[in-house]
Amino acid sequence: MSIKENIIFRAKITYFFMALVAVSIISKATYVNIKEGNYLDSIKWGQSLKDIEIEANRGDILATDGRLLATSLPMYEIRMDTRAPGLDSKTFSDSIDVLCQSLGRLFMKDPQKYKDDLLAAHRAGKRYHLVERRVNYNQLQAIKKFPIFNMGRNKGGFIVELENIRWYPQGALARRTIGFISKDPRGNQPGLEGAFDTWLRGEAGVGVVQKKAGGETIPFSGANTVEPKDGGDVLSTIDINIQDVAEASLLKRLQYHNAHHGTVVVMEVATGEIKAIVNLCKNGHGGYSEMYNYALGESIEPGSTFKLMTYMAMFEDGKLQITDSINNGHTGSVTFHKKPVTDDGRRETMGWLTVEKAFAHSSNISITKFVDRHYRGKERQFIDRLYSMNLNQKLGLELIGEAEPEIKNPTSRYWSGLSLTQMSYGYEVRMAPIHILTFYNAVANDGKMVRPRFVKKLTRHGVTEKNYDIEVIKSSIASDATIRKAKRMMEAVVEYGTARRIKSDVYPIAGKSGTAQVANEKYGYRVRKYYATFVGYFPADRHKYSMIVSIYDPSVNGYGDLA
Repeated sequence: MSIKENIIFRAKITYFFMALVAVSIISKATYVNIKEGNYLDSIKWGQSLKDIEIEANRGDILATDGRLLATSLPMYEIRMDTRAPGLDSKTFSDSIDVLCQSLGRLFMKDPQKYKDDLLAAHRAGKRYHLVERRVNYNQLQAIKKFPIFNMGRNKGGFIVELENIRWYPQGALARRTIGFISKDPRGNQPGLEGAFDTWLRGEAGVGVVQKKAGGETIPFSGANTVEPKDGGDVLSTIDINIQDVAEASLLKRLQYHNAHHGTVVVMEVATGEIKAIVNLCKNGHGGYSEMYNYALGESIEPGSTFKLMTYMAMFEDGKLQITDSINNGHTGSVTFHKKPVTDDGRRETMGWLTVEKAFAHSSNISITKFVDRHYRGKERQFIDRLYSMNLNQKLGLELIGEAEPEIKNPTSRYWSGLSLTQMSYGYEVRMAPIHILTFYNAVANDGKMVRPRFVKKLTRHGVTEKNYDIEVIKSSIASDATIRKAKRMMEAVVEYGTARRIKSDVYPIAGKSGTAQVANEKYGYRVRKYYATFVGYFPADRHKYSMIVSIYDPSVNGYGDLA
């Protein structure tokens, strides 16, 4: 075999083996594509695709007349894919200056900062770079016309993400009662936002994002998604007009007295609907704001406002009539178990007083003498009568944070020889303002105790799905005769008693004022702080609304003036 023939032979062998290898590769590739393609695709997409939660549109919270108290506004995040298929380097370089100047004018920021940021993102090849947060609809429409972004997503890398921002159109009005959106792991807690969070939140949907190199993710439109279900709306009982007046009035009194905090609750007598609830506290910046729901959560000694409960217990047990009288003497003091009880030397509480006058002038001496006379040795009878009027039970409110009423009994380890007389005028007893108001509201409601409520109904897209009707806690807290006596005594308080300053020529008012001395945690009662309260209803002859006003630690201009 010649050299030429030998070379040709070897070349043929080489080509043969190369062809054989090529055929093998093609065959294997075809096999993999046909037989294992779906499996490998699932692995590839499984590694690069990820399910994400799509937040549902949160429902609105409305005032009783339908005006918005809380709503969700659509806001937008603007992002940029700096490696968008149609975005070449020349287009980016030619238009970046104008884009950044436009952004700077729109958001009143430094254009150079936008430019430095976008250039760095472009060099890094970021696919989901954040440009601006919380962009409103009008701003979005303007941005769509800016250079580069006006080319859309594929050519300009323009990405828009919707986010819902909670907005409170009435500002701070009823803020604590409405509540707020919390990042707390336990979820939304305070107010209606917390109590009805599940209803307002709706049901989240499911979307898909694709993971890119560098850990960035971008929305992936090639996969199936589950659409979210919008949240429902909550129609509250809050009356914006009453709420506004209550808040302005409380703020004025807190400033006048330089008090630490205060609360006002207005309730509709027949229905129990809360028309206004205000909780204001010194905020450390020279003003007042809503930081805690004192109306529901602060357990206080009610002081003289508890005298109504005590007198009603004695009426029900047949111990007293409203015309009965007792001699207070002229010393202005009486002693029980070495503890003096005084009326602060007020002349109108000295000598002989009827039950009505003793209540109207808020005599501590009279009520302790009456209670000691009729219940000493029968303490359990007194406590059982208080329990029968539901004073030891929580109200079971929609909002969380309701305090537990505390009315101890003779078997308690903390019961002493002083307990009976101290309890008669509101010490060694603890109740939240909402509990005191609910009892007085029951008197105004002819004895029927209704549960305070903050919500009228739940709706979704305008269709009512649940109504909240009147809930009767107790059909009658006392006999008709006792209720009539209680009403007469409360009218006397305003006519000629301790609350005569709030007597109105426009409509009659009935109620009870009270001032409780509050123990200091460190110094006890040696450092005196007071809780001043007025609770009652109006008009006294038609019983439309009941109300409680409580002010803690009024340090100037007296502590008994809530007018």
